[in-house]
Amino acid sequence: MRVRLVAIALSDPRSSFFASHEVLIAEKELGTDEWSLIKLVYTFLPYQPRLSESGFDYAVVHEFSASRNAGCDETIAQMTAREWPDHSPIRLKYSNDSPVKDLDRRRIPLPCYETTADDYNHSGRAPDRTIDR
Repeated sequence: MRVRLVAIALSDPRSSFFASHEVLIAEKELGTDEWSLIKLVYTFLPYQPRLSESGFDYAVVHEFSASRNAGCDETIAQMTAREWPDHSPIRLKYSNDSPVKDLDRRRIPLPCYETTADDYNHSGRAPDRTIDR
């Protein structure tokens, strides 16, 4: 699977002993110049980097294996309705140069995919593209 990172919805604090995860909104490549928004749950161990540390820039395309999990499909509103442990609301943190900034208006659930740092292949900068959204 090839994806571009659009925003981070949730990023657990790194644990010294247990797996942590990030919940991201990404664009999955469907075909040449065809992308679709997804929810991506990325799990990593204490000694592994976060996906957002491997290039949190929209121009970077990440490649990895992932599994579809319909049980975790959510709308943007559902993802941001939760609160942090300090009771502050969750706000999306957008990647550098992300052309997708109106996610709050999306009403359909995003298909959820799950992956781990072990399934990560590599990342690389992709050619610039313009998006009409």
